[in-house]
Amino acid sequence: MLSLDTVVRQWLSALKIGVSSRYLKHLLHTRPDFPSMLCITDALEELGIDYAAVQIEKEQLPDIPVPFPAHLTGNGGKWVIVRNRDDLNNQFPDFFERWQGIVLAAENTEGWSNPENERELEKERRFRLLIWVVSFAALLFATVSLLTSGTISQAVFLLTSVGEVMISWLIVSKELGIENKLADQVCGATADCAGTFRSKAAKLPGDLSWGDIGMTWFSFQLLCSMFSFFSGNGLAVLSLFSICAIFYIPFVFFSLFYQWQIVKKWCRLCLIIAGVLIIQAGILVPQTVLKGPQWPGYNAIAMALILLAFGTIGWLCIKKLLVDKKQLQVENWGLQRFKNSADVFLSNLTKQRRVDIIPWDHDLQIGNSEGVVQIVVACNPYCRPCAKTHKLLHELLEKDEELGLTIRFIVDADNKTDKRTIAVEHFLQLVEDRRKMNSHQELQEFEKNLLHNWFEWMDYEKFEQHYPLNDRLDVHYILQQLENWGAEANITATPTIFINGYELPKEYSIGDLSRLTRWLGSSIIENHIKHSSLAGV
Repeated sequence: MLSLDTVVRQWLSALKIGVSSRYLKHLLHTRPDFPSMLCITDALEELGIDYAAVQIEKEQLPDIPVPFPAHLTGNGGKWVIVRNRDDLNNQFPDFFERWQGIVLAAENTEGWSNPENERELEKERRFRLLIWVVSFAALLFATVSLLTSGTISQAVFLLTSVGEVMISWLIVSKELGIENKLADQVCGATADCAGTFRSKAAKLPGDLSWGDIGMTWFSFQLLCSMFSFFSGNGLAVLSLFSICAIFYIPFVFFSLFYQWQIVKKWCRLCLIIAGVLIIQAGILVPQTVLKGPQWPGYNAIAMALILLAFGTIGWLCIKKLLVDKKQLQVENWGLQRFKNSADVFLSNLTKQRRVDIIPWDHDLQIGNSEGVVQIVVACNPYCRPCAKTHKLLHELLEKDEELGLTIRFIVDADNKTDKRTIAVEHFLQLVEDRRKMNSHQELQEFEKNLLHNWFEWMDYEKFEQHYPLNDRLDVHYILQQLENWGAEANITATPTIFINGYELPKEYSIGDLSRLTRWLGSSIIENHIKHSSLAGV
């Protein structure tokens, strides 16, 4: 059974929408409604992907474009991707009885981009490049060994050992639930690798699995193969492993029989490993039979045992780190789901201190001044964290047209030599000059550009050259109003953020708001916060 994040990733991939697997998984698993259709739409909104979710009658299905994800009820629920409308009952028995008629469609809009997604995709590209470099190095090593030793068997043994280690890692990643696109592609939608790994025969004493045995043994085999080229014991090593091959061939046939007759499910990763083992045995055993066994010396055997012990202990330590990391990730997702809950956020928000945010005639206000949610930021014009916060808030306004943002600078109104007062006075004079001749929308656009450029440069000389004053208006009363408000609101650090008059809880950052804006404009906030907070204190 495919997980929700796998279904969504494969669906978006079929639509030619490139999304990072890791980032998508994070977006889905940290949603309060995971796993549900709502968490998918939230993730699509966060990514900025155009989508539509509708409920249709089952008779309308032929008019719906494929592919699309669907949730089937019963037996704990199941997520599937509908790729072919004409063969649904064969693909998913009782589809129409279990499907509730909800369809989700998305579109690959030209020019679509998400900064965080791009960063994660770049990380994935670098990792894939590393895998190719390692694979090329192994191939090069095998080629050099073939040219220097003159035996095809040693080169093939090395290459198959590399392949076995890689396949073993894919098996282990499936066992541990680690996101691995290649493992998903190899297993496919029909093969049940995970079901085979969870079967009774896959369990070994002491919390071990066949994946652990494979990683340990094949890593040991690879290390021995590499060391043998340098020590000159290549043929002896091949002879030693050919004897081992005689013992693991029955296991190969047992694995095939077990999948065929007992679990009645085929694991493609297991089949690939079995095929590689048969290839190795086909090369090693006949050569040893023809040339006779060649035993390595005592020093080589001691080194092999050390490598085996080192590989076993090393893998078990690595596995523990992976399991602990996975557990920590699951716990973190749970905490994030709790934190991203609108009810939890509202409960925390309304417990914070509250200040007067009644709008002024001369406020620096952008966004929707009539929106249910109003954010007020107390900031310093020369504050780097304020500049970063402004950038995030600007992105937030682009996503949510129902959001209002007011900037209130903290200044010393009577200190004419203070660089903060000088900068804010110039800023206010520019705005007040435009206020007389521009419409509200034009003024907001001007204020937005001013704020953006100021926090981009934070250089008064550059700002003054770019925005020279036509008239030096008296804005001292506005500066005094800002100073008085800062004192009354007890602003001791910048930026300080207020949402409808309530200070943003310290457990939340401005980045968290991007995941909560969908709920902030809801009637919950309107009923609980808006009327009381806007009335002042």
